[in-house]
Amino acid sequence: MPFTLPELVYAIQFASIFYAIGLDEMIPGLIIVNLIIGIPYSVFILIPYIESLDARLEWAADSLGAGRMSIFRRIIVPQLVPGITASAINVLIRMFSAFTIILLISGPRTQTLPVMVFSVLNSGGNQPPAMLNSLALALMFPLLLFSFVSLWISAFSQRKLGE
Repeated sequence: MPFTLPELVYAIQFASIFYAIGLDEMIPGLIIVNLIIGIPYSVFILIPYIESLDARLEWAADSLGAGRMSIFRRIIVPQLVPGITASAINVLIRMFSAFTIILLISGPRTQTLPVMVFSVLNSGGNQPPAMLNSLALALMFPLLLFSFVSLWISAFSQRKLGE
């Protein structure tokens, strides 16, 4: 759904379902909504990485006596780390940009940072500019930190695969 429909079309439907089952204005509801939005994007990103796994490495490790868990942990996961990192970055950015559905489900009691920025911007100048600046910084700092960590993980996995 997130690929083909505008967000508002499915946001209203999800909001009505979440209100009917009582998951509105609750943290578990927000987590479920973010999972519903994020999983299709992460699968879409991970498919090429899964298809490009080198089966020869798995066969070689199997012929040398490595167990299934060892093959998964030492062969498959390092090859998937760049894809998992790219997928995580994409889902995090989508989570911050999926404003409409989160606004409809979160309500006034549970607010995410994008919803708080929206409420500050809609307050018509009643909020101090420092609050808007601090909210913008609160949004930027995790994204920058996550970007640096993902770059470090990618470089680390590339070094490990090269050895």
